[in-house]
Amino acid sequence: MRVSEIAWCGGFFEGEGYVGAGISYRSKAKKYKSRAKYHTYCRSYVNQKYKDVLIRFKKHIGFGKVAGPYKTRGKCKRCPLYVWRVTSKANVAKLFKLLKPYLSVRRKQQFRQALKGEYN
Repeated sequence: MRVSEIAWCGGFFEGEGYVGAGISYRSKAKKYKSRAKYHTYCRSYVNQKYKDVLIRFKKHIGFGKVAGPYKTRGKCKRCPLYVWRVTSKANVAKLFKLLKPYLSVRRKQQFRQALKGEYN
């Protein structure tokens, strides 16, 4: 994996990506056979109109899943939407480690908050 490819991924994620933590209440907790009333999660994703860009991103990063197309709402109802995503804290931490040198202070703070479980 070349530095220029990871730098491209960092810039792409900086502009198009999302990272955050959340909480899911009882209905999904049952799915995970948990006795708790809720469970927390950490996730990261990039939405994009063009699937080939997300496939390139995934190829350089080396993990995650590209899904879609999904129907969109708003201005471009006919445009397909594709998503690259990771849904585990371990993979979000791995992504942060890879992209950290190429991210802004604001985006680094978002990663830190998500990995601590602070919801946004």
